[in-house]
Amino acid sequence: MVDRVSASITIGGTISHALWKSLTVAIAAEALSTDWDGEPFNDSDLTEGQPLRLYAHEVANGTFKELEPICEAHGVPFVRSSYGFTGQWGPEKVVFTGTGDPVIYPCSEDGTPYVDRAKIEALGSLAAVNAYLDEADFAVPPIVITNEAGEGASVVTPVALAQAVHVPPPLEIARMLALSTRHMSPATAANWMPHCPWTCFDKDDYGWFMHVCDDVGITEAKGVPAEIRSAIHVAKRENCAWIMWDCDGPQIDELPEYEW
Repeated sequence: MVDRVSASITIGGTISHALWKSLTVAIAAEALSTDWDGEPFNDSDLTEGQPLRLYAHEVANGTFKELEPICEAHGVPFVRSSYGFTGQWGPEKVVFTGTGDPVIYPCSEDGTPYVDRAKIEALGSLAAVNAYLDEADFAVPPIVITNEAGEGASVVTPVALAQAVHVPPPLEIARMLALSTRHMSPATAANWMPHCPWTCFDKDDYGWFMHVCDDVGITEAKGVPAEIRSAIHVAKRENCAWIMWDCDGPQIDELPEYEW
């Protein structure tokens, strides 16, 4: 399963109206809001003369995978702060000034960037350490939306944006793992599948569509065939919500095979 933590991001700078449309789609896809546990962001939440600060819980790997690449590709400055995940990574701050590459700064639990012995030795001087920490305090400029890119562009107010830009709700897309029915014993197919204790649909005479049940009390219960449990483990590892068992489906080495 993907590790998830709380994270926030602040973006700013001068952004064309067309680019803003792309950013708002990404913001909606990430389910971001202007406050922890707040309502989903909409254009009326913009405040003139300030950067845009956005928040979310349960962020996969602490990274906004939809929003950050767009900002980097179009030179939109941002600062992202993420909580640490025990045993995997610590709190961090990522600074992108609008040019170059984003820089990752390790942080203490309260979000303060720090330098360890190895980093101090690499920087080589107190002046360099101070410069490094100063760069971590990069202030994201106010966000300004313009009708077009370039000199002389007119500014679009938050109210006008809210009236002009309609952001469709994010699509909910589920991943599906396709497996050959050769990974299921004939006995399981004949005797257990018709009584599967979680959601499962016949696929005519070709197999089944099986939901990847999250309740381990059900999937690991006595009586659930070993090959079904193994397939569920693979599907969860690959972040799949469904398994499609198909007589012509692919076979994978890590699952058992049975003669039909």
